[in-house]
Amino acid sequence: MRCKIKSFIQAISFFELIKEILKLFASLSWMSYFRHQSIINILTKTLFMKKILSAFAILAFFSVSFTACKKEKTKTAAEQIVGTWQISNILYNQHTNGADHIISTNDTANDTYEFTKDGTVNINLDGQSGSSTYTITDNKLTITDDDTYDIKKLDDHNLVLYLKTVSGSDYDEVTVTFKR
Repeated sequence: MRCKIKSFIQAISFFELIKEILKLFASLSWMSYFRHQSIINILTKTLFMKKILSAFAILAFFSVSFTACKKEKTKTAAEQIVGTWQISNILYNQHTNGADHIISTNDTANDTYEFTKDGTVNINLDGQSGSSTYTITDNKLTITDDDTYDIKKLDDHNLVLYLKTVSGSDYDEVTVTFKR
């Protein structure tokens, strides 16, 4: 919407510029010509000029509005995930015997995951480094030699991964929150 308004303002400004140029041109060179013409001829030519100017303004408006805005390319999850992500929070929920046992970890300042374009992930956890490969399919991140996580949120600044493993009536949940 903002782009359409910008195009409209540009078209109006362009229209006003053309109008002022035509006024200046008319006052300088056509002044003597109009003095010798009848009122009907002057009105006819003025109306003709207004029609031409209006048609030109409409043409200018449409040409500016079609060329002023470009569609933004939306990034795929595989493109958005590329880069270094710092773990900001890990939330564990161990559900056993009908009760939740929740542990939250926030002291992960040096823990990072670096996803590269070629499908490699470099992991730094608790001072230990390692690397693996990853794939993304249907909002699921699969890290080889690890697990498949649901991608709950992914934008330029935030990544939230979720994993749930079920064993009978018990289950474990892990939610990992990253920031750039």
